[in-house]
Amino acid sequence: MKKDKLLRIAICMAVMIALVLLIKANVTFSKEPSGGSNLTSRVLETNSELVQKIYSKLTLFNDSLSSDNYKHAYFKMDDNEKELSIEEKLYITIEYMYENGLFDIEKIDDKKEKTKINADRVIDQARNLFKGDSIDAKSINFQPASSCGIVGYLYTGTDYEFTFKKCDPKLEISRTELKSAKKEGNYIILRVKSFYASYKKKSKKEKEDHYAIHNYNSDEELFKIPSSQLKEKIELISETHPIDDYDFYFELRGENYYLTKIVHLPVQ
Repeated sequence: MKKDKLLRIAICMAVMIALVLLIKANVTFSKEPSGGSNLTSRVLETNSELVQKIYSKLTLFNDSLSSDNYKHAYFKMDDNEKELSIEEKLYITIEYMYENGLFDIEKIDDKKEKTKINADRVIDQARNLFKGDSIDAKSINFQPASSCGIVGYLYTGTDYEFTFKKCDPKLEISRTELKSAKKEGNYIILRVKSFYASYKKKSKKEKEDHYAIHNYNSDEELFKIPSSQLKEKIELISETHPIDDYDFYFELRGENYYLTKIVHLPVQ
């Protein structure tokens, strides 16, 4: 009897230890100490569900509105690091709502549309996209675009009124490639390689129109691609030319990750 009792105790202890180890191994969104030099770094698969879910939050890589004041919002930085401004967050929120059909749109003509949205709805959506950030409708100094995108903006105190004008998609083309992902403490860091191509009409000395390839935050023209060759060559540019990298930091807040800062890693 005594041996049976000891055997049962040993089995129970073994089961409890196995359960503890299993739970630890499967905790995905556990908080870890932030800061310090003892943070461990773990490489993540770029095609994993978690990484792809976070990557999909970077809506401005394929923004529908393409407003000329904010279309490069991720990359506009004085130094090599930035946090999004409150105006940029509003633009991202409107882009997200526009893309997902979260407000009614009235067509003005073939190129223009307008909408009127309750400001509280917009601010609530912004707080959802950027959890933990303080966003006050009255403090936003949003600048409408001069040519296309969000060309009209008015805050009435209760509503936002926006006017949208379609941009010519051929005037500028951007490409972004997710290169790697890693987890450090409460952050997941996505490294991307990104550039844009601006359309240029041919000069008298040239045979055809072309696209000038640029890194963001630089007026330097890296090289040209004839318009007729753009489609076949643009996908290879990041592998064959000096294109800059950017690290996007997503912080764990609650049970989800939210974009908090962007770091520019220029090609050396």
